[in-house]
Amino acid sequence: MTGRRLLGALTAIVLATAILPPAAAWWVTVRRVHRAEATAAALAYQLRSPERAALLDRLAIGAGILYGEGRVPSADHSSDQHLLAESHGPLSSAIGAPVDPDPWGNCYIVRVLSGATGPGAEVWVISAGPNGIVETTWSVGGTVAVGGDDVGVRVK
Repeated sequence: MTGRRLLGALTAIVLATAILPPAAAWWVTVRRVHRAEATAAALAYQLRSPERAALLDRLAIGAGILYGEGRVPSADHSSDQHLLAESHGPLSSAIGAPVDPDPWGNCYIVRVLSGATGPGAEVWVISAGPNGIVETTWSVGGTVAVGGDDVGVRVK
């Protein structure tokens, strides 16, 4: 085998083993994030419809959290972890259809902030993202941006 052919073969092996797997993993992650973003936006849109206003009012007064199907993620902040552990209801009954888990197997979480009722209620729809930990601070007075690797929508 000539030197050129050997170099070409080694180059092909390096490309196949060192570059393609990380590129494929990156592409899969990007597709999952896009899918989670689209689902969170669709859920937020469905929850903000006028026929769901009474549900949002009840949530804001009560527990304030709905879960979809899948694993319940942990939270990065103790106050939010307390909310995740103690207060929840089925998201499927609010939407009127089953809500599949996010691309990582965790449930989508809908949070209506306490004290925010009616058509102006502040609603978060969150996927915990690849690491499975809710890093968005959504307590009253919390941040107004999705935190960490979370994927979600804030509707006000």
